[in-house]
Amino acid sequence: MKVIIESSPNWGGEPTCALIQKYLLGCIRDGVADTEEIQGRYEAAESLHVWFRHLVGMEGTSAVLSRASSAITNLYLESGEEVRDAIETGFLEHVLETAALRPYFEHWAFDPRLQLAWSRALEWGKHTPIIWQDFSTTPTERQRVMDCSPHFRQVLVNALTV
Repeated sequence: MKVIIESSPNWGGEPTCALIQKYLLGCIRDGVADTEEIQGRYEAAESLHVWFRHLVGMEGTSAVLSRASSAITNLYLESGEEVRDAIETGFLEHVLETAALRPYFEHWAFDPRLQLAWSRALEWGKHTPIIWQDFSTTPTERQRVMDCSPHFRQVLVNALTV
């Protein structure tokens, strides 16, 4: 099933964002495989990227993005190589393609534990073909369809009906 981001205006609301963040970071951390019920590590990293792109196009979501950035940073620092790779290559490289999202992760450039990942991801983000950069502000991106697992879909449905 598909969830169309624009048809879910509450995706930027505090309670919904907290649930989405908890679910996606849990999927990245746990790395559950071979199930359609729960997103895998890289699938969740991609969903996290899509969610960030959605939020950056909405007013009043800076605090949500800041909290999510902090949680992602903490997960990266607390995790082993598999989780760090998923965050760097499945999320950070792609989120840094959008210039408006870079400030949420600039602190990585000043932390010796994060500098190498920041440098590699920023290099990727800056050299992505221009056609893909900052597409979150276009009507096409706001209509982007995100694949999600049945479990994630249920989390969203529950959150949006609260």
